[in-house]
Amino acid sequence: MPKVASTRRPKQKPKLGQHFLVSESAAMRMADALGDVSESTVLEIGPGRGVISSLLAKRARRLIAVEIDRSKSSKPIFFPSISILCLDPNPD
Repeated sequence: MPKVASTRRPKQKPKLGQHFLVSESAAMRMADALGDVSESTVLEIGPGRGVISSLLAKRARRLIAVEIDRSKSSKPIFFPSISILCLDPNPD
């Protein structure tokens, strides 16, 4: 089971509709609900702190995680099967 980097709750940005998953058992149930994805490419929208991403990256052939919050996409998750894309709706 992946460990959350910090027990502190991250600052949410309501305009982005952010809700952060903190329950490891809920993350496991969500990943389990996908069934066998070992031969699939999985698209995760809003990976946030990567709690589900780390589970999916171990199970899927490939995981593409799309994040719009730059502060979240800059925290890398190291798996050969993962691609993290930052699609900032308000580029500088």
